[in-house]
Amino acid sequence: MSPEEAKIIANKISLIGYVTVNNGFAIDTNGKMTANGATINGSVHSVVGTDSADISGAMLGTKKNGQQTVAISTASGESEGLVWLYKDGAPRLVLEGSGRIFITDENGKRRASLTTGSTYSRLTLRCPDGSENIMLDLIADSTNSNIEQYNASGVQRNYSGDGRFACYDASGTETARLSSDKSLKLGSTTLTEAALAKLLGIDTTNIPRTAFTPTAGQSYSPYGGCWYERHGKLCIVHIGISGLTANTDTAVFTLPTELIPNASVVSAGIGYALASTDFCRLFVFTDGSVHVLSQSDVAQANVMYFAT
Repeated sequence: MSPEEAKIIANKISLIGYVTVNNGFAIDTNGKMTANGATINGSVHSVVGTDSADISGAMLGTKKNGQQTVAISTASGESEGLVWLYKDGAPRLVLEGSGRIFITDENGKRRASLTTGSTYSRLTLRCPDGSENIMLDLIADSTNSNIEQYNASGVQRNYSGDGRFACYDASGTETARLSSDKSLKLGSTTLTEAALAKLLGIDTTNIPRTAFTPTAGQSYSPYGGCWYERHGKLCIVHIGISGLTANTDTAVFTLPTELIPNASVVSAGIGYALASTDFCRLFVFTDGSVHVLSQSDVAQANVMYFAT
């Protein structure tokens, strides 16, 4: 062999002492290896400790300019992977194999976390000091989703979830609650939808369009038939009727109590074949009676008014 070549062939080779190669690769007497770089074909397995011992500690990691940038480890006593991402030598993002993510600030204070499980997900934002005083907590489980807000002292100020929205004072006492049953609670007083509407002067009565059969003549479908409806205090009555006695004031229906006007009302409509000389009048009186006066045997008219 030439002086530039050396070959050792053996089934077992032992080197005892500090071993170096080209000043770029070294193995110390404890088996710790240092290299300027490496290209490895195949899997890399790193084991720290034993199955029965503490296996915490970085298994793989990188540094730049002497500062840690990435570290990969296993949770103490568990088969759970951990990953740390650093900035300026401080850990900023931690990923846990159990489904948790933690974000810290430049001072190492935990500021946000995302935790997941088989039945829930939770996002938590913490106060600037990194304490357990939560600023915002979003929880979604198999039955509900909540949003909770706290002040810097850890006192709850707002809650949204479970079909309600609640506000709290500086001591954490609930002061107001709006619930999905349309009730409003202020302090110890609870107002139902009806009570609140009455307090605000709002009429919530709603009667959908309802057809009726006239007591005189017949409902006339080409003219839209006969119907009424109510939205709040606004009422509408429509008549499309045939079989009337011409030029005769005829009572054709009595409205339900909810549609009685606060004053008698009248409107004009049309009679037969849209003739300009053939018209009708529709009256709704304060007793709920509906009258029609037409110049022919048919009539079509609408009237809008406010109920009592």
